[in-house]
Amino acid sequence: MKQMKTVQNLKEKILALTTEEDRMNEVEEQAEYEVVIGEHWYKLINAITAISGYGSPGNPPTTPKTHIRLPKLGLPHYNGDVLEWNSFWELYNVSVHQQGDLELIWKFSYLQSILTGVALKLISGFKLEAANYSQVISLLQATYGKKG
Repeated sequence: MKQMKTVQNLKEKILALTTEEDRMNEVEEQAEYEVVIGEHWYKLINAITAISGYGSPGNPPTTPKTHIRLPKLGLPHYNGDVLEWNSFWELYNVSVHQQGDLELIWKFSYLQSILTGVALKLISGFKLEAANYSQVISLLQATYGKKG
């Protein structure tokens, strides 16, 4: 338990020493690394397939697909407009919220950096801690995700 506290204290110190822009850049860099790793994984699978004889006459190997490097897409800022919630949430959910390897504190930090206006004010009482992330998400969904 002492080690967990030490890790949490270090995380808080790191957050205090970094800007929101630094944290957003970190998330973007991680996404870029995942793309590069995926490309290398694809090449490795193709090489193993070719060596293993999978490409026999009756069962040719699949041809490699061309990988196009798409430009980075930043997430839109959300200001609390109920009409924009669904499109905002869909993008944020896929891009950040569902990323299982991204720690909650980073998800929370990124979310905080793209909220503005009344949406940011709504969550302003929550301390930037991993434990508060799910509560903030629930509050935002309850407030703006109303079906109508």
